[in-house]
Amino acid sequence: MFNSNINSFYVSHDKERICQGDILQNFKIIYLEGEKLKEAYLPYVVVLSQDCDLCQCKDNKLDDKQSCHQYLPNIMILPAFLTEEIREGFYLNVKHTRINSEQYKKIQQNKDERYFLLKEDREKSLNELIIDFKIYYTIPYNDVKKQYNDKYLTTINELFRENLSIRFSHYLSRIGLPELNE
Repeated sequence: MFNSNINSFYVSHDKERICQGDILQNFKIIYLEGEKLKEAYLPYVVVLSQDCDLCQCKDNKLDDKQSCHQYLPNIMILPAFLTEEIREGFYLNVKHTRINSEQYKKIQQNKDERYFLLKEDREKSLNELIIDFKIYYTIPYNDVKKQYNDKYLTTINELFRENLSIRFSHYLSRIGLPELNE
């Protein structure tokens, strides 16, 4: 087997631009509920937008010289929750199904299609987190950029973020089949 140079789950970078796999903490989102604008803070979010798009849109400004296909109006983020919150079944102020020990073992091995485990890293002050693929947001690029430098914590290393992206897209593209009475 080919030996990889990747020796950790996380890596840090210079924050020159937003990157796929960046983990931001205490991230503010503004959303519409009914006809009212509301504000909430997510303890952790992971940037999921493709890195090639984020790289092209470093400044994300439209002018006469830039073709429209390079403009990225929104960034997709996935909230990440403390393991205890997911296991207890209460996060985002919503009651979810509790996670039993057997299901948690599958989540720890990243073998549950709905969840993705982010490993703990004490050096980066990062607790073990779990992403629930049923919950995702698109946030205007400039709103993410405004908070980025203050909220950046670390970045998921390239192979692991590719795995996250593939697993998320697979989960999102699943087809619900009806039960047939035969």
